[in-house]
Amino acid sequence: MDLRSNQVTMTVADYCDLHNRGDAAVDPRYQRKPGLWARRAQAYLIETMLRGFPIPKLALYQETDLKSRKTIKFVVDGQQRTQAILAYYNDALSLPSTAEPVEARGKRLTQLPDELQREFLAYPLQFDQFEGVNEDEVREFFRRINSHTTTLNAEESRNAQFQGDMKWFIVDLVDHHSDSLLLLDTLNRRDVLRMRDHKLIAEVVHAMLNGVTTTSKTKLDRMYRDFELQPVPRVQEIDRAVQAAFNRLLSWENLHNAGLAQRQHMVYSLLLALVAVEFQWDTLKEAVGEAFGSPVHEDAERNLVLITEAIENEDPYYRPFIKASSEKTNTWDHRQTRIGVMAKALTNLL
Repeated sequence: MDLRSNQVTMTVADYCDLHNRGDAAVDPRYQRKPGLWARRAQAYLIETMLRGFPIPKLALYQETDLKSRKTIKFVVDGQQRTQAILAYYNDALSLPSTAEPVEARGKRLTQLPDELQREFLAYPLQFDQFEGVNEDEVREFFRRINSHTTTLNAEESRNAQFQGDMKWFIVDLVDHHSDSLLLLDTLNRRDVLRMRDHKLIAEVVHAMLNGVTTTSKTKLDRMYRDFELQPVPRVQEIDRAVQAAFNRLLSWENLHNAGLAQRQHMVYSLLLALVAVEFQWDTLKEAVGEAFGSPVHEDAERNLVLITEAIENEDPYYRPFIKASSEKTNTWDHRQTRIGVMAKALTNLL
């Protein structure tokens, strides 16, 4: 068997025209997960294209019907992407009010400015196209491709499995704050590629909805599953509180130099301490204790540097905080300890 593919490029306009004329079709036999993406997932793909970012290649095989002498291109990889592109092309999909670019918010394709319409219709789609192959050969192609795929970690698996409101809320938060995590050196580029920014943000949201706990893959999966078919509560409040917490953290340059921001578990704790104090967040009241209801003090940055240095200097006065910051950092009790001390630092109650 000599299974080779041609590398083909088509514009969105040409590809959608093929489908609308009946010269291309989805072949569901090769799709691992049948059915349509949720509208939010479809919209995210269209936003990606409108912003000029690349999307993964699709795969086609070409088959000629000897009786009709008609050649049809079947989609063997990219069913959901194809259906999302067709929906937008045919004006059956509008983008959300938070979409980027701004000119596309709440709009269907024909409602976009002319230049943006032209850019979308001219967007180049990349394909592997197989010709003169049979079904067994196409299946062999997928078997071999999948055998070399990197094993998904928990975050990548969760992101692929769920398409509901929670998944897309986390995606939106990550889009807004991932660069901050890179700037603070909390995460590196490889961490972002493996979606560890999604894990950190998901754990923050989990605590804001459920209180501080020892999180696990099972708990985060359950949070995504619980909001697969229903809206996430308090999304605007959560978004506003997380944004404010990041703004504070980014403004405290002395804290960056002290090294606190380079530790994921410390950033998790400080974000929640800030949310609890500044927004009197009810699910975090137990974690911050007496600091709940007190304002952020003008000496907050200095106090946070002090407790960070206490870890390095092994100051016996802060022994419980040092232990909670150095071992078993994901457990409920150690998270509570860190958040409580940080809240006292924020409110000058140390």
